[in-house]
Amino acid sequence: MINKWVNTRITTNTYDANNCLLTQLIQLWQNTAWINEKMITCTNDASGNCLTKTGQGWDGSGWVNQGHSDYTYDGNGNMLTELYREWDGMEWMNSSNDSCTYNENGNCLTHLNQFWDGLEWMYNSMQTCAYDANGKIITDLYQSFDGEGWQNDMMSSYTNNANGNRLTSIDQFWESGEWMAFYKDSMFYDESENYIGYTNYNCWDGETWEPYSHGSATCDASGNWLNFMHQQWSWEGIWDNYTNVEYTYQDGVITADGYTWTGTIWTPGDIYLSVRYNDNGNMVQFFSGGPAVEVVVYYSTATVGIEEPEQPQSSLVTVYPNPTSGQLTFIPADSKTKIERLQLIDLAGKAHQITLNGNRANVDSLPEGMYFLRITMQDGQILVKKMVKK
Repeated sequence: MINKWVNTRITTNTYDANNCLLTQLIQLWQNTAWINEKMITCTNDASGNCLTKTGQGWDGSGWVNQGHSDYTYDGNGNMLTELYREWDGMEWMNSSNDSCTYNENGNCLTHLNQFWDGLEWMYNSMQTCAYDANGKIITDLYQSFDGEGWQNDMMSSYTNNANGNRLTSIDQFWESGEWMAFYKDSMFYDESENYIGYTNYNCWDGETWEPYSHGSATCDASGNWLNFMHQQWSWEGIWDNYTNVEYTYQDGVITADGYTWTGTIWTPGDIYLSVRYNDNGNMVQFFSGGPAVEVVVYYSTATVGIEEPEQPQSSLVTVYPNPTSGQLTFIPADSKTKIERLQLIDLAGKAHQITLNGNRANVDSLPEGMYFLRITMQDGQILVKKMVKK
């Protein structure tokens, strides 16, 4: 067998003089040529705000309209409304309408989603956020409308240290008139506030949390990761080694090598790899997007750090409940961005396609266990999250 790189997908963007997106062409590799798949076309105002975004799909001979969004903004550039319409073959038809409110610091307080029933706009979902004195989010409440009033669905609560780094996040769902905790993350930092690990929990019995997985890093004197090891909680009540990533740094190049635990030794293996680095002052987080043995990331400067990004890639889409017994709900943090495709990959590397219906997907037919949820956004971004089916 010959190992080689195989083309799969290419995204080509054009920008205006203000570096705002004008067009995005997505193509797939088929046999020996790139084949058109999707085109996104934007218009922007003088402040760089996107006013319109039109999505088209390739039917084999030409571009066909699919979706179109119109946006409005306040004086600070915060999005106030997004009207999304779909093409029915002859004209644009109303589909959804999103509207947001903000506090004096520009933090989003409410995000209301409505759908068009053919005659009028109907309430669908509401997100309500609260923040601490430093502008860090402390509660994130999701509700749905049942035709008569707003009903609680899920709430996330957060704590932060004095430097604004997140310490804990707890997810709860609403059941039988009360909040039921189902997932918790704890984050850890060294004396220099470098992020060095986490523990997550997926079972609350009313008194204690049951651990699920744990990650810990070792760092060099500059705070760069040397390795990051992931472990899982066993039925015997101990941490079992799971995967390990080793990092090396050279001028402009980061290499991440992945290993899996055989029970006695670490051996090179296909795992999901992530790299965080500071490129000219901008925090970047890179995901391999799929199992790999090694990834190489090229960056502009040698200032490599592991500070937590303001909004990590994994938080661009909220997925709940997790663990789930059958249904998942997807809430993009930015209503401008739509989810294009979903895929679940089990620990054996087998891919399972799931269908998104509105903002929900049913996984009831999947066996119990842990999966990697691969989310492809309309703009070409690929997000990877862990998901537990119970």
